[in-house]
Amino acid sequence: MTATPRPRFDQWLLAQTDREDPVGDIAREFSEDRSVGCAGDICTPEQLISHIERVHHASDLAICAFEQARAEYLRGRVDPLCARAARDERADKARRAYEAKADKYPHGSAGAVGGSG
Repeated sequence: MTATPRPRFDQWLLAQTDREDPVGDIAREFSEDRSVGCAGDICTPEQLISHIERVHHASDLAICAFEQARAEYLRGRVDPLCARAARDERADKARRAYEAKADKYPHGSAGAVGGSG
């Protein structure tokens, strides 16, 4: 029985853009870089991590998302701690944005989100 050859990393990653997790986030960023010509001919995990560190000055969260994608690509493993960290950071960011918007309204948070407060 002949094994199906694994796609190149870039091909695999571009196929992950519909995911709603850190791998999907990094895939969408990579897809955008490809569409504007920023990613050049990147096709390996090593080339991508070098690119996101050098060009985009990647955050720890972006590095974690990349590591999750690479691990899944190479071994099929997903790191649930990276997924949780991404969710927690997005939740914190949303909460801070909500609080900042609410502070601008004299009637409190209900006015910030369209309530009659």
